[in-house]
Amino acid sequence: MNVEKANGDSTYAFADPATYIIGRDGVIAWAYIPNNYRKRAEVSEILKQLRLLAAR
Repeated sequence: MNVEKANGDSTYAFADPATYIIGRDGVIAWAYIPNNYRKRAEVSEILKQLRLLAAR
């Protein structure tokens, strides 16, 4: 991958993935924002947080 071309400059930065759960009120109810582009939220944790939100 040509990182410079993808970034549009000479940096070697990668965007960090993030996962958000937004409540019906439009407010972020849960966020997973790792400081590592290789990490992702676990599906089991996302489902757990959705269940907790639904129980409110």
